[in-house]
Amino acid sequence: MATRRTSWPQSLRVLSAALLEVLRAELALLTDECKNWGRRLAVAAGLVALAFGGLASLMLLLAYAGVRAAQSLFGLGPWQAPLAVAGVVLLAVLVLVGVAYLLLRRAEDPIRATRRRFADHRRWWQERVLAAGAMTAASGPPAADPPSRVSPEDDDPEDDDEG
Repeated sequence: MATRRTSWPQSLRVLSAALLEVLRAELALLTDECKNWGRRLAVAAGLVALAFGGLASLMLLLAYAGVRAAQSLFGLGPWQAPLAVAGVVLLAVLVLVGVAYLLLRRAEDPIRATRRRFADHRRWWQERVLAAGAMTAASGPPAADPPSRVSPEDDDPEDDDEG
């Protein structure tokens, strides 16, 4: 049986087309991730703005508590009712800040995600394709598994510049 071998120029064309396809896919994914990251950042910024608005309301309520210090409201002492309302507003502000913090913590920087994926592609290329080229013909063809996508929660030790 005769097997048809491809020429080097044809192999390079196929390889360059595959590389361009990977780059197009990465660019599309980077665009989507930038949109999602921007959306999360906008939501978190809105929550922080609400929290600052809540803090301003808290200051107004404390001023109101000072004005109403001599009066009694609903049978409570002169300071109790306004401070109770201020406590509820403070609790709401803390919840908003906590949610904004969690949203910002979950959002992954798109540039870092792209670097991580390119490192994964490069690792796959070196481990699967180039290592398979060094194998003898008796070993068989190289594995054609695509690189696995690592979740954003998994940290890459190369990019670990945080304490």
